Amino acid sequence: MRRSLDSVRSSIRAASVAVTLTLAASPSSAPAADGAIEINQARAVAGGVTASDLPGFPVTIASPGSYRLTGELTPSGDATAIEIAADDVTLHLGGFALRGAKPCSGAPPALTCPSGASRGITGAASGTLVSDGVVTGFAAGGVVLGDAASVSGIEAHHNGGVGISVGERSRIARSQATRNGGAGFSTADATLITESSSVGNLDEGAVLGVGSVVHDSLLLDGPGSVDPVSCLADAFEPNGSEASSHPLGSVTDADANGSSFAAELAGASDADWFAVAISDVPGATVDPAISVASGGALRICLFYACDAGTTVFECPVGSTASTSPTGRQGCCRPGGSLQIAPDCGLGVDKSGLALIRIDAGPTGLCTPYDLAWHP
Repeated sequence: MRRSLDSVRSSIRAASVAVTLTLAASPSSAPAADGAIEINQARAVAGGVTASDLPGFPVTIASPGSYRLTGELTPSGDATAIEIAADDVTLHLGGFALRGAKPCSGAPPALTCPSGASRGITGAASGTLVSDGVVTGFAAGGVVLGDAASVSGIEAHHNGGVGISVGERSRIARSQATRNGGAGFSTADATLITESSSVGNLDEGAVLGVGSVVHDSLLLDGPGSVDPVSCLADAFEPNGSEASSHPLGSVTDADANGSSFAAELAGASDADWFAVAISDVPGATVDPAISVASGGALRICLFYACDAGTTVFECPVGSTASTSPTGRQGCCRPGGSLQIAPDCGLGVDKSGLALIRIDAGPTGLCTPYDLAWHP
């Protein structure tokens, strides 16, 4: 028997309502209007955010793309909130928080943190971008990412380990780390920290890799620090040890090869090291010299090691003999200028490595200075 057109239309409308109700009743991982996959507590419990994501925590992001929180995530126990297992993932927290179950309590130096292995966001994948939200209450750290990461607009607080950690070639911007049980920030090599603050953590304000740079940021060490002062990093940092001396190039011993530049010393516990490779040429004299001008009392030291032969020289009046941590001979004096005339032995080329150290700044103060040198 044939059904009327009105009857068929009624059946279609009823079926559409049923399908709509069925879809609304279960969490959805469909893309939002901007193409990002949505994540919330219900989706985390159900699983399936990506193909390998099991129900419960952590939410496993194993496919590149864009993801967005649409509500807070609150894992229980010692569970990690989000694990990123694919390169090139963008994760927008959307102003929401990841709240772990193991927050630190109190304030340094009496900050206490529960033990555990949970993290807010973790993953060794490359190219992760995390932005705009709060990460708190995780026993082993807030945000711990791999190389080429970008972290912006994140507040990491009351986590048991580091607040925010990134691999090499990364960036931390407009972020805060406070009252974490480890360092506020930790970076591998060649990383930029800008417009950020790390204050009131139990450990260092920041642990920086080689070639990392800090701009417009406040990084204060924890209560165990001898000299808790943070200054804007100059272009030569990190150069706080003989091993990390900033290279000023290779020159001959012609005085015209010298140069000058501006830098800054961060408190009494800081030291700035520089290295100059000097080549001896016939008719010229190797006589390394340095001078420093600053708004505070600083000490200057000049060390030299011949490439061949035995390094011998006398420290000039007003300076005292000193030895670098690796055994290079040198002289130090309080500010002003310093020049030495090394001898490597009769008839031996006087080419060698000159090391410059600037230290002994005033406690708790940033001291800009101008350094001039010639070979």
